[in-house]
Amino acid sequence: MEIKKIYLADLTVPFLDELSIHLEEGFYDSAILWKKRFDYWWGSNPYIQADSILGWVLIDDNENIVGFHGSIPIGAQYNNKRLLGAGGTSYYVKPNARGRLSTILLLEFPRQKDRDFTTLTTVNSHARKAACAMGYTLLSEKPINNYVIITSLASFMGVGAYMSKHFADANLGWKKTLFNTISRVAGLISNILPSHTQEGETHPISINGYSFQNCKSACSFLDYLSRHRKESIIELSKDEISVDWMYFSPAVQNLLSRKIILIFTESGEYCGYFVYDKQHAGNATTIRLRELQLLKCDEQLIKQLIKYLKVEAKRDECAAVYIGLQNATDEIDSLLHKNIKLCLKTENRYFVKFRKGVIQGRNPYDIFVPSDLDPDVGFI
Repeated sequence: MEIKKIYLADLTVPFLDELSIHLEEGFYDSAILWKKRFDYWWGSNPYIQADSILGWVLIDDNENIVGFHGSIPIGAQYNNKRLLGAGGTSYYVKPNARGRLSTILLLEFPRQKDRDFTTLTTVNSHARKAACAMGYTLLSEKPINNYVIITSLASFMGVGAYMSKHFADANLGWKKTLFNTISRVAGLISNILPSHTQEGETHPISINGYSFQNCKSACSFLDYLSRHRKESIIELSKDEISVDWMYFSPAVQNLLSRKIILIFTESGEYCGYFVYDKQHAGNATTIRLRELQLLKCDEQLIKQLIKYLKVEAKRDECAAVYIGLQNATDEIDSLLHKNIKLCLKTENRYFVKFRKGVIQGRNPYDIFVPSDLDPDVGFI
C-alpha cells in the first residue's frame, strides 16, 4: 500500500466516483451527496491552485482507495493581512487497511508547509488526544448549547435511526447492540408515523416590529457584512470572492440550499442577519442555523427568528430546526434557552494549529474566531 497526494488534476470523474463510494461506506451518506460536497469543497473553491494539496488517499496493491483524509483550502483575515489555511475533513480508512500507514495518512495534514493554519472541526472524543499530540489547540473548553425544535416527528425518528446506525459502528459489545436496536425501532416508527405537508403558512416577512429580507447576492450583502467586522481578530475571509463562494455559489446552493436573511425594523433600521442551511441526515433533512450576527437583540426579535425557521422547516417537511452556534453571545444564548425547550450540550471540537510566527506580537490562538461556516463544520 502507498499514500498519494490529491491535486486539482486528480479530480477526474472515475476518481471522484470511487472516492464517493469509499466515503459512503465510512459515513453512510450517499455517494451523490459526497459528490455535491466535493463540488463545494474543491470544484468552486477560489483558494485552490494547481499545486494545492486537496487531501491524501491510501491505495492498496490493486490501486483501490482504502483510506482518505481531505484538505479544504480556506482563507482568513487579520486586519488587512490575508492568511491561507486548510480544513481537515472526512478521515476514513477501511478496517482491513488500518495500521502504520493509516496513522501516517492522518499525520500528513498538519505538515502542509504552504498553509498559515489548519483546522480540525469534527474531532471525536477518541481523537482528541491525537489532535493535541499533533500540536493542535482546542479553542474553547466551553460546551456548545445545541437547541432543537422538532417539526416532523416521522422525519425526526428517521434521523434518530441514521444517527444510531452511525454510533453503532463506532462501538463494540453491548453498546453496539443497543444502538442497532434503537436504529431498527426508530426506522420502523418513522415508516409508521404519518407524514404531513405544511400548507397555507407563509414566512413572517413583517411581524411585531421586524421585517426579514432574503439576500441573493454577494454584492448586496457586503455592505451589511462590513458593519459586523471587528479589528484585531482572525476570522474566515469575507471579501467578495470568499462571500460569493461560501454564501451564494451554485455549489453551496446545490449542497445546502443556503439562505441569507437580513433583519430590519419596520422603520428600515438594519438589525443584523442570519444564515441557515438544509442539512442532510440520512434520508431526512434539518434546518440548521449556521450564523447569527445582530447589532440589536431583544426577545421579540429572537422569537420571530425562531418562527421564521420553524415555518421553513415545516413547509419542507424537515425533521427539526437545529441551532448550535460556536460564537453565540451570552445574551443571544440566554434568549434561545428561554424560548426553546430542548437543549443538548456537546463538547467543543474546534481545533486549530498555526504556523510559527504567522502573527507578530499576538498569540493567534487568543484571537482566532471559529466559524460555523467552516466548510467542514457539521457535515459529519
